[in-house]
Amino acid sequence: VYNSEALKTYVRQAAVIFLRQPGNFRVDHDERRVWVSRLFKMYAGDFAGRDASTAHYRRNVLAFVARHTGLEPAAIADYEVHYNTYDWGLNDARREPHLGPITFHDSIEHFAEGDKELRELHLYEGNFCNRACSWCTIDGSPEGWYRPYAPAVLNQALATVARDGNIKFYGGEPTLHAGEIVRAMRHLRGGGFTGLFTIFSNGIKAERLIEILESDERSEAVLNYSIFHGRDAEPLPPAARARLEEWAASHPHRLFQGYKLLFHAGGGADQEFDQDREAEFNGVRTGCLRCFPVLTSKGRLHACPYAVEIDSPHYDLGGVGSDPATAFQRYREFRRWVDEVLDPAARARGVTSCEMCHRYRDELPTG
Repeated sequence: VYNSEALKTYVRQAAVIFLRQPGNFRVDHDERRVWVSRLFKMYAGDFAGRDASTAHYRRNVLAFVARHTGLEPAAIADYEVHYNTYDWGLNDARREPHLGPITFHDSIEHFAEGDKELRELHLYEGNFCNRACSWCTIDGSPEGWYRPYAPAVLNQALATVARDGNIKFYGGEPTLHAGEIVRAMRHLRGGGFTGLFTIFSNGIKAERLIEILESDERSEAVLNYSIFHGRDAEPLPPAARARLEEWAASHPHRLFQGYKLLFHAGGGADQEFDQDREAEFNGVRTGCLRCFPVLTSKGRLHACPYAVEIDSPHYDLGGVGSDPATAFQRYREFRRWVDEVLDPAARARGVTSCEMCHRYRDELPTG
C-alpha cells in the first residue's frame, strides 16, 4: 500500500527496477551505445517539454537513466541511443493468448518544436503491390505504379532528414523490389546516414524481407496487422509467417507487426470498420495523425504518407532540389494548417481528418 509521504521513494524504486530489465535498459561501453525502452521516446514531452528539441530530450533521458542506474551522466552523454520496443498489444483482447516473437511496433521519432530538421522521412516507391486490400490507404494493387529510387531522390533524402533519424520505406510492397531497396539503403549509408531504416511490408515474400533486413544491422520491418492476423484481409501464408517468426525469435527488436487501427483514407475513406479498429475506440485522436513527410520516387516532397496519392497543393513541400530548410518550414506551416483548418473542419462535419482530406479536401483552403 502506498502512502503519500513515501510516494517519491516508491516512484524512484519503480524506475530503478524498470531499468534493471535488459529490455528496458542496457549499455555497451565498448560500442558506446545505450538501449532504452521506446516508452521514453513515446513520452518525450515528459523529458523535453513541448518546445524543446530532440537533442534536449535526449540529454534529459540519458541523465534520467544515469541517475537511476548509478552511472555518471558524463560517461554516457555522447553514446548512441537505440530504442527497444514496448508491446502495446498486450492490451489487445483479440490477440492470440501467447506472446510471440513478433511484437507490436511503435515509432521512435516525434516532432519537437525546437528541432531544426526532420527526424523522420518516408520514402515511397509507388502503390504497386501483390495484394489489393479494400482498406489500403494508398489504393495499392497489382495495377499500381512503381519507380525505383534515383540517386537524386536519395541525395535529397540525405539532405532533408537528420543523419541519425529514421528513414521509412513503404509502398506498395517494397519486397517486390528487394534488390532496389538494398541498393538504396547502401547509397544512403554511403552518404552518411547513421540512423534507423524501417521497412513496411505485408510479409508475403518472407525471404526477400529477411534479405533486406540482413543487409543492414540498423534496420527493422513492420508487418501489416490485418494480413498478419488474417483479419479483414487474406491472411499471411503459413509458411511465410513461420519463417518470419523463426527469424524474429533469433533477431529480437527487428521484426514487428503494426497495430490494428484502420484509417478512413484511400480505399478505406468510405468504409465502416469494426469498433475496435477505429481510432477513437482505442483512445487515438480522430484528427490528423501529423505523420512525418514523404519523399516519393518521382521526386516530390509530400506532407502526408496516407494522402501521398493525392496531387494537391495542400500537401506540397517541394521536391528534388528543394532547400531542406525551406521544406522543413513548409512542413511546420502544414502542421499549423492542420491545427487551424483541417482538424476544425473535420470536427464540424463529424468525420475524421483522414476522411476530410480524402472526401472533402476541395472545401478547404490551402495553407
